[in-house]
Amino acid sequence: MATVYATDSAAIAEVAAMHFDAAEASTLSGQSKAQENSREVAGEDDQFHRIENEKKGIRNNWFNYISVERSSYTYREIGGIYDLYITVTNNSDYILDQVETQISYIKSNGEIYKRETVIFNQIPPHHTQKLAAPESNRGTSVDNLEITSIRSEDLNFCYSPGSWANNSIDPYTCR
Repeated sequence: MATVYATDSAAIAEVAAMHFDAAEASTLSGQSKAQENSREVAGEDDQFHRIENEKKGIRNNWFNYISVERSSYTYREIGGIYDLYITVTNNSDYILDQVETQISYIKSNGEIYKRETVIFNQIPPHHTQKLAAPESNRGTSVDNLEITSIRSEDLNFCYSPGSWANNSIDPYTCR
């Protein structure tokens, strides 16, 4: 802003009016920018809460987004399971860091021979991942395929049996 020297009262009044208008305009401009920034922050907060509610919905209804299934397999009459594959499907919009599954190998008398764990890592959104299950020299069938653990940093999701007891509102959020 240029310096103006006024010598009479009319000129002083004119300079004061110009200065006041500039100061008022500057104040109004600052208020406008603050309001605009406030709206941007509120919009970001709304988007953040929308995303967090979406993640909470996925965590609490994970069984609608994440599934596990087994393939057919080969077994020998005297016992033994071969060519068994486990597939995990991630139908969420978020990467699954780790999914742990378990399957039971059953003997001909119906008893469980053993349980095996198959761990899947880094399953991208809307993808499936297939892994070979361990072969067994005993057993004639398989049963009880289940997901026993899920971890996703992107979803802040930590599922394991019994973990729901910690927080009934959002039971599978990581602590």
